[in-house]
Amino acid sequence: MYKLATHFFYLALITFLSAFSAFVGAANHNKVIPALAPGAFPVACSNLAHDENAMNQIGGPAEDFWEGNPQNGQLRYLTQILAEPQAAIQFGLKVPDDRGLYNHFANDTLPFVSLVCYPTSLANTRADYRLPDGQVIPRMERSGDAPIFPDSATRYPLVVYSHGMGGSPVKEYYLDTLLRLASHGYIVMAIFHGDARVVRLRIENLADAFYLLRNFDRYFELQSLRPLALKRALDDLLSRPGYGAQINTSQIGGLGTSLGGQALLLSMGAHLTRSLSTLASRPVEQDSRIKAAVGYAPYFGVRPLPAFGNDQAGADFVTRPYMAIAGSADTTAPLQITQQAVNRFKGTRYLVVLDGIEHTYEPEYADDVFTWAITFLDAHVKDDRSALSRLVKMQAVAAGLNDTLSIDYTTPTPLAAQEALISEHFYAPLQQYFDAANDAERAFADPAAGWTFTGDAFKALTTPKSNMNISSQPVCRFFGVAPLKPTLFYSENQAECDYLRANDHNWRDLGTAFHAWLPDAAGDCADGLIGVYRLYNNGWQPPRYEPNHRYTTSVSGVADMVRNGWTNEGMRFCVPL
Repeated sequence: MYKLATHFFYLALITFLSAFSAFVGAANHNKVIPALAPGAFPVACSNLAHDENAMNQIGGPAEDFWEGNPQNGQLRYLTQILAEPQAAIQFGLKVPDDRGLYNHFANDTLPFVSLVCYPTSLANTRADYRLPDGQVIPRMERSGDAPIFPDSATRYPLVVYSHGMGGSPVKEYYLDTLLRLASHGYIVMAIFHGDARVVRLRIENLADAFYLLRNFDRYFELQSLRPLALKRALDDLLSRPGYGAQINTSQIGGLGTSLGGQALLLSMGAHLTRSLSTLASRPVEQDSRIKAAVGYAPYFGVRPLPAFGNDQAGADFVTRPYMAIAGSADTTAPLQITQQAVNRFKGTRYLVVLDGIEHTYEPEYADDVFTWAITFLDAHVKDDRSALSRLVKMQAVAAGLNDTLSIDYTTPTPLAAQEALISEHFYAPLQQYFDAANDAERAFADPAAGWTFTGDAFKALTTPKSNMNISSQPVCRFFGVAPLKPTLFYSENQAECDYLRANDHNWRDLGTAFHAWLPDAAGDCADGLIGVYRLYNNGWQPPRYEPNHRYTTSVSGVADMVRNGWTNEGMRFCVPL
């Protein structure tokens, strides 16, 4: 009889709560924003002058030297055709004696060249330089020149750029990427990887299983060398007069295209597939200086060879912010493989899908790609809170492509005064989520007892506060008791709270958990805030009586839960980013 009464009580409660749908906010990521124009800074670049006589004497087009393509068994690389080698940014990479990573190049020294583009002053009247293929390097330094920045006392953020397999920083439209980023105030360091010096393999060849089997050791070495070269290139640039003193070493990010997107991810901690038979993975060279990165059409492997081990498990080690921008029609870097990896990241993670786009880049993609990429980098490399506030509202860019935000999760920023972290934990035996509001509750969610921290969290206020003259509201919390399975329920709606207090048959009042703001009349959160959704598992049905609610800031997380049978009860309250 008691269970029957409980059943009807909980049914009445759910019916009552549904009456408050008018209080439910609309969404995070619900704004289509204007495309971001090129930045205000003029751009200059380091020396890349070519000796065309030397190039003609050796033979072959400039692209072969940029990409390291051999001819008649002889290696070629950019260092062979530099007209002013003392002015170019080049360094020797001593490959470590690690036969597990570098089976063919261990203990060798490989030459590398970097191209650095940066914001400059309008007073910089240096001539542009035309490459042999007609592309232009603006205001290029010549022998004896030092870089000219807008302000010699300012330190600028830096982006480490890694191009696609077999490419170079000046191939096709890659150079435009460097110039666009620099126009927004970034120093951009792009390395000529010269992949063909390691193995002559193109991404599209990976569909040929026999070819891959014959070349897997060299392919693995190629992938391992890329993050190593990026790290040493950054070491070199930071030590260079005229450059090192202008770089803000606390604001270093990355951007990579195709295999370059993978290289940045390896630098940030992902483990690389080492075995064809077992798909075991291992770490390679990492760089803790890279705070966040963006990958355009990032290559994360194919079936049956994911880049980060079996089921992309090596992606679990990525805790820093990463945004992937991928095409839905990309068969070279399949979207499903990209989704699998991004979903395993433990930090801020985004996947933007460009509808109908293959494994390519065209100039008309620029507005969409750079609006997403630069907004993300501004937010997570420059620590620009206004950019972060825009990012959590972005749904799409008002440009030529049909872009969709497929995966989103934004890690809370470091706690400020009067803020607390609400962390999410999961108990597999009961399939229950639990949001811990303090350290004592986090200690309760002991992994030894079967709890796991999901990696998701949001911030809340420990005391009332006003934001733009709008006062925060208390959020009540109740604990379900027998016959309900143990569960927590949060509400910002005082009518909900009062109803539970007045009908406290199965709920124990735990008082005010924290404070938060309500969405505005349009269902939006104010700038600097992010919305928290509430989901319900429809678990009141007898005889199990296992109601549970989940709280998340992720729009894609909400969609996943709804697909799994949960009810979206909407965006309930707003909390600090």
